[in-house]
Amino acid sequence: LCELIEDHEDWEFDPERDLYTDEGKTGTLCKNRDALKLVIERAKEGWYDLIVIREVSRLMRYAWKALEIIEDLKVHNIEIYFASEQIYTFDNEKNFELALRAALAQQESEKLGSRVKNGLKISAGNGKITSGFNVFGYDYIQEYVTENGRTVKYGRLKRNETEAKVVIRIFDMYLDGYSQKHIASILEAEGVVGKNGEKI
Repeated sequence: LCELIEDHEDWEFDPERDLYTDEGKTGTLCKNRDALKLVIERAKEGWYDLIVIREVSRLMRYAWKALEIIEDLKVHNIEIYFASEQIYTFDNEKNFELALRAALAQQESEKLGSRVKNGLKISAGNGKITSGFNVFGYDYIQEYVTENGRTVKYGRLKRNETEAKVVIRIFDMYLDGYSQKHIASILEAEGVVGKNGEKI
């Protein structure tokens, strides 16, 4: 994107101030999209009249939410340029294409989410875990299995007897009417800590 911006001499851009990234964050929801929220907020305050985004799917993968953001910015006379699709939101002739691309991004996101969930469900049904889970009460055991001629990394959870006793005790205290805060204070006073040494 920086190279694209540099090609437009009439665009004012300071990479130290004007570059926003939500690294590793899903485009499905606004939650935890701090950079997106900030650039929109600043644009409305008059910092920007044009926001450049790599592609439609990076704005938001729910079609209605993406279009809602676009329309909201239009009201404030702020345009978005989607570089991959070469679409300016002020170009009314592109409205249908923009809506279609937003819908396709949502569909692709939903398909991917469904495939991931199904894969995890199948693995769990087979007693396999595909990533390391730091679950209090269990130890993560990593294993390598050969499937269809290739080595696949899996894992399984093995009950940690010492931690399991704490988990059972927590449930018992909760059923006896103890509040979460009271339970936490008791465990803290006894020096009970989580997997990484943090407070329970």
